[in-house]
Amino acid sequence: MAMAGDWPQILGPNRNGQATGERLRDKWPAAGPEVAWRFELGSGFAGPVVAGSRVVVFHRVG
Repeated sequence: MAMAGDWPQILGPNRNGQATGERLRDKWPAAGPEVAWRFELGSGFAGPVVAGSRVVVFHRVG
């Protein structure tokens, strides 16, 4: 699994939608990357916030 920097607010650390200094893999396995975790979410329009080993996302249930 790859690790990346924190994404602490909407549009990332600099609020410009760019992950400065991060690199995407050039090639992926045919079946795609390994799934690290799954969580069922409701509806909503917020983007996730990532800090350290935590992910926070706002969503609506019902």
